[in-house]
Amino acid sequence: MGVFLVLSYNPVSRPHLVEAGVINFFQHLISSEDYPNKVAPAIGIACLVGNDSGENVVDKSTNEVKSDDPNHPLLILKQGFTSYHLIKDIADALYQTLNGRAYRGSFFTPWKIMLGIMNLCDNTVLREYLISEGLFDLLKQALTAKEDPKLVQMSLRTLWKICA
Repeated sequence: MGVFLVLSYNPVSRPHLVEAGVINFFQHLISSEDYPNKVAPAIGIACLVGNDSGENVVDKSTNEVKSDDPNHPLLILKQGFTSYHLIKDIADALYQTLNGRAYRGSFFTPWKIMLGIMNLCDNTVLREYLISEGLFDLLKQALTAKEDPKLVQMSLRTLWKICA
């Protein structure tokens, strides 16, 4: 899982990972009761397809994903993120990480969580979920992390996407 997650951070490798079915692998981990930490695969999905705004499959009046393809990446993304409360998990993981604590026994790199959040902000439905989970408070805390310039950069890019 770790190799796929690291590769998902790189925009050049994302189409290849999607084509290889890595989204389904991440989704399987999220839905598995045997895999307790759902944040890492959720960030992987967010990096792979979170930045798809869904202009072709999102109904503008209801913000619902409409697709005849049950395996459409945005449909998987929305179902996974709403069904498993992953937005809250990601926000909680970032909060714990920013405060130097482990989240469910795992330590995360703050800028990597913010990268996933940044990608999710392109999708209006998921952006609203993030905002409702306290994204602005997290951004405020992250933007003051002078010792982590990459986190500050990702936080600024996330803020830009929210305001655009």
